[in-house]
Amino acid sequence: MTPNHGWFRGMFDADGTVTLKEGGQITISVTQKYKEIPLNYKDTFNFGNLYFDKSQNGYWSWAVSSVSDVSNIINYFKYYPVYSYRRQK
Repeated sequence: MTPNHGWFRGMFDADGTVTLKEGGQITISVTQKYKEIPLNYKDTFNFGNLYFDKSQNGYWSWAVSSVSDVSNIINYFKYYPVYSYRRQK
């Protein structure tokens, strides 16, 4: 996989989240039961952080929140846009 592959947009469309916190902090994340897909995001894009949450029987998340990382992901989605209903959100 490379950052120039549209596969990631489909996974984000299915399992991704964009969160806006107080103060304008944006976090973009992908969450899965198993580690492989979030780890693929981290390894392929070479940024972001991997987290394990023990709640709800455990799940893995790859998340970005720094200005440069969020900008990089936004540029990726400009090149590989999401086409599903979620795009309207």
